[in-house]
Amino acid sequence: MINPDLRVMIGQMVMTGFCGLDASETSEIFKTIKICQPGGILLFDWDGGLKTYDRNIKSREQLQKLVADLQKATEIPLFIGVDQEGGNVCRLKEETGFCKVKSAQKIGLHNDADKTKLWGEQIAADLNYAGINLNLAPVVDLDINPENPIIGKMGRSFGKEAEKVISLAGIFCEVMRQKGILSCLKHFPGHGSAATDTHKQFTDISNSWHESELLPYQELIKRGLPDMIMTGHLYHKKFDEHFPATLSKKIIGGILRDKLGWQGVIVSDDMQMKAITDNYSLEESIFKAINAGVDILVFGNNSLHNLKSSLTKVIDIIEKFVDEGKISSDRIVESYERIILLKQENIGY
Repeated sequence: MINPDLRVMIGQMVMTGFCGLDASETSEIFKTIKICQPGGILLFDWDGGLKTYDRNIKSREQLQKLVADLQKATEIPLFIGVDQEGGNVCRLKEETGFCKVKSAQKIGLHNDADKTKLWGEQIAADLNYAGINLNLAPVVDLDINPENPIIGKMGRSFGKEAEKVISLAGIFCEVMRQKGILSCLKHFPGHGSAATDTHKQFTDISNSWHESELLPYQELIKRGLPDMIMTGHLYHKKFDEHFPATLSKKIIGGILRDKLGWQGVIVSDDMQMKAITDNYSLEESIFKAINAGVDILVFGNNSLHNLKSSLTKVIDIIEKFVDEGKISSDRIVESYERIILLKQENIGY
């Protein structure tokens, strides 16, 4: 493999959302991919700026063409990712021509292997049709607090018992893999006990978190089933008294890498969530996340319509840190190699 330059390697460490329904050669997203070479694109239905449901997905045919055109913009295949969990968190909806799929909570109530497999196949069929190669699912948070506003109340967990979550999430990952779609466990080290939502505020799980929340990660890693693991912006003072998981070397390096043995790709939750942006500058959050061990930084840009300047700024910040010796070039190479290996083994690079 020809050694890429630093900016190419850094670009692969960024997954970005954008505004638009097409990616023709004259579109902003096509031109931006050409220049910045991000590692991945994150698709949404909801546009946080315009408050409409037509950000990237309008119909089956439109989405299929959009994804194909996005891939034409780059020599290194893109991770094209969506949150297609089922239930309340589905970017591909019945209204735009896709299947209506049950929530993880309802699948957990059935707790039936065959029904779970069929459910996963239903989701995979829609993703395959669209050409989407990464599902940012399954959620493996335990439903410890049913009043949790973003997990329990949204029906995103298979249940409160680790064994059930392991079993059903494992089937889901297996189905995704069989259908050529990457899966991603989330939200490490466990969002299910929280009383607040990281989208909206600082979220402290120090007193509610239970060690059983690590079991789905531990067991599914042993089985070789995840393709990525997503960190939650979750603060646990007994793990790290200063920083939430996404920014914590103690949590990512000490627990996820060393204790649980995960050596694959680690992706952040959206770096524009208020748990991060209300407490850290863009520069500090990027610096801390990369040095903590995050391989892919996600910027959903869901309320932002000037993509090129945003993406260029992120890459510029990382490059500056490397030039200043604050992030080592070896650290960038480490993430780049993990990302490229995953692409080579799974999406035809």
